This record gives sequence, C-alpha cells and structure tokens, in this order.
Amino acid sequence: MIKIGTALFEACEELERERGISKEVLIASLCDAMVAAYKKHMKIKESANIEAILDEQSGEIGVFSTKTVVEEVEDPELQISLADAKEIDEDVEVDDEVKIEVTPDQFGRIAAQSAKQVITQRIREAERNLVLQEFMDKKGTLVTGIIQRVENRNVIVNIGKTDAIMPQKEQIPGEYYKPGNRIRVFVLNVKETTRLPQVIVSHAHAEIVRELFELEVPEIEDGIVEIKSIS
Repeated sequence: MIKIGTALFEACEELERERGISKEVLIASLCDAMVAAYKKHMKIKESANIEAILDEQSGEIGVFSTKTVVEEVEDPELQISLADAKEIDEDVEVDDEVKIEVTPDQFGRIAAQSAKQVITQRIREAERNLVLQEFMDKKGTLVTGIIQRVENRNVIVNIGKTDAIMPQKEQIPGEYYKPGNRIRVFVLNVKETTRLPQVIVSHAHAEIVRELFELEVPEIEDGIVEIKSIS
C-alpha cells in the first residue's frame, strides 16, 4: 500500500457537499480508473482480476491481484502455484483464490493522474445533470435571460447556468437583439448532449404575447378578462 494522505478523501467529501456527487460513487469511480491505469501501465490483460483499494482511515491506496491456486502455472496473470500461495497462506489448497498485493512503487503518480481525470469528469457530469434537471423542469415556461451575442443568425441568451439558443424562426421579425439587454423568453425544448444540455428558447411564442397582455392590461392579470387563444 502507498501512503497518499487524506486530501483525496477530503476532496471527495467537499464535492459531495457542494456538488451533490456521492462520495461512494466517486471513490468507486476512482478505483475503476486506477485499475484501468494499472493494467495499461503494466501491460496486463483485461481479464486479469485486479482491484484497487482506497483505505480512508490510513490514507493509503493499493492494487491487488486475485489469482487461482494451481499445481502448475499456465497463465501467471491469472494463476499462482500452490507452493507460492502457501507462502502467503499455508492453509490454501488447489482451486482456492488468493489476493496478492501488486502495488508498483510509482503508483502514487498513476493514482494522482487517475484521480484528477475522474474528479474532472464527475464534476462535468454533475453540472450537466443539474442543468438538465433544472431546465427540463422549466420547459414550457417563461424565463428571464440576458442577450449575449448573435451567432449564425441565432441569438445566444444566458439564462443562468447555461446559454440558450434562440433560432431565427423563434425571433420577432425586425427586432434588434442587443447584447447585454434583458429579455423574456419561452423555453421550447431541452436537448441532452455530451456537454451541457442545449436549451432552445423563443421570443415569438404565444406565451410571450400573453404575458405582455397581462402586464399591459390589469384586468387580464386579475382574471376579469380571459384570453381564449392567441394566433
């Protein structure tokens, strides 16, 4: 086992508190990533029974290989001779399994690289899921945003945790969309992507017109006058 300290576990706890990423899921993902990194670094076949263990109490990490006890070894990555196995546990017999620590001296560096990659990936996934959930809940509603820019005839509107796209067909003809201006838009659709979800908004939707009427005509907002439909 290699001493890595408690900073990694503290980082996992902080991510759980601040990002809602389960500490157990993070540690399991870290172990999986370290196993993959170990197999690649040591050029070990994928079928080898390797596991990484993170000991939170001691702040140590280790890599272990589980091998089957045999009389004569044919595959050293999967098997161990009875004689060698008895040096580990004198009570073992043929066909038993033994766990052997195979942590390489340089594994601390490999572990650090794997941890950084996994944590970065999990943060991105958590951010994506949070944005997806938030705007799936807002689909079909009006939100306030700030115009960022016009890009390929699409108006890019920041609506909080992400930038939404307002396609040309969802814009009011002749309207000037000035960057920095606040704008009310209707959330038309939310599409899941490999990065942040893509939110499609409209400034020409009937609900925008309905809201403008309600702001201008108090009787509508009070329910005295009802809008049946908007064409």
